[in-house]
Amino acid sequence: MAAEKDKVHKPISSVGKLRKKPDTSVGGQASSLRNLEATDTLSLLNNPYLKATHRDFPHWQLEGRVYFVTFSAYDRIIFPDAQRKTILDAVKHWNRTRIKLHQAVVMPDHVHALIEPKDGENLFKVLHSVKSFSANKVNKALGRSGHLWQPESFDRIVRNREDYLQKWDYIRNNPVKEKLCATPEDYRWLYEDIVLFKCSLEGCPPTE
Repeated sequence: MAAEKDKVHKPISSVGKLRKKPDTSVGGQASSLRNLEATDTLSLLNNPYLKATHRDFPHWQLEGRVYFVTFSAYDRIIFPDAQRKTILDAVKHWNRTRIKLHQAVVMPDHVHALIEPKDGENLFKVLHSVKSFSANKVNKALGRSGHLWQPESFDRIVRNREDYLQKWDYIRNNPVKEKLCATPEDYRWLYEDIVLFKCSLEGCPPTE
């Protein structure tokens, strides 16, 4: 999947430019649970490594953090089963190369995900690539053209451990809440990485 040119996001001048964080890894794994390090909005705004951009919604980037992401179908198009698989495959495409995909669910007209970009990766460019690729595939399969996705995604930095658990439960139970299945395990378009889940909450052992 080739990443396409991302739309320009207007910088918020009061927030510093993104700078490289010091290396805190041990043997290829994070030495602390910094992806869920407790923070709040004011602390994020004062973080010298934060990069903030703005379109209709604010978008914040901070390396090493997990994001709760939502993007929705244009005009609430309903995706048939086969297209939900296509979209989930597109969301998983960059996993382990550009992102760590903790969790994702493709609902009939929107997607939720917990995504941790790898150091140096831009979340918005990854999402643009996913949305562009899946739009081309789904439109072709359905014999349609034009927008498939709303132009802007919602993204939020996960603030702490409790926030992560709340978002995890929300994503996995969304199909049950909408009466699409009896249990999360019954829903075919749910992806969960239990290893990443445990590492984020408990820490990962160093690797060779």
